[in-house]
Amino acid sequence: MHVGWSGHALDHVRALEHDLMMSPPPVWSPLTLCRATLEGAAFVGYLCNPAVSVGQRVARAASKRVKKAQNQSGAAAVLGPKEQAAAARDIAEAKQLVTAAGAVQQVN
Repeated sequence: MHVGWSGHALDHVRALEHDLMMSPPPVWSPLTLCRATLEGAAFVGYLCNPAVSVGQRVARAASKRVKKAQNQSGAAAVLGPKEQAAAARDIAEAKQLVTAAGAVQQVN
């Protein structure tokens, strides 16, 4: 069993291989599978970069968590009140991580 981003990346590469063997290959899934793997690898490289301060790395990871919670909240809006409440809690927890990291959330 693979743990962490490397296991997910390997799963994406295997799914990509499967898609490319299809005749004809699908149009969109290879693009998203490639993007997910590259973005994950790039983020891990960023998190391991000693030239970036630990505080900045933690803040960046926390901010990605906020964005993910906000995206989930959009989906919860169509699912019902229970899911919306869970999404609101998730956003609040994610924002607490940003604050704990010593970062300030920017609102566009």
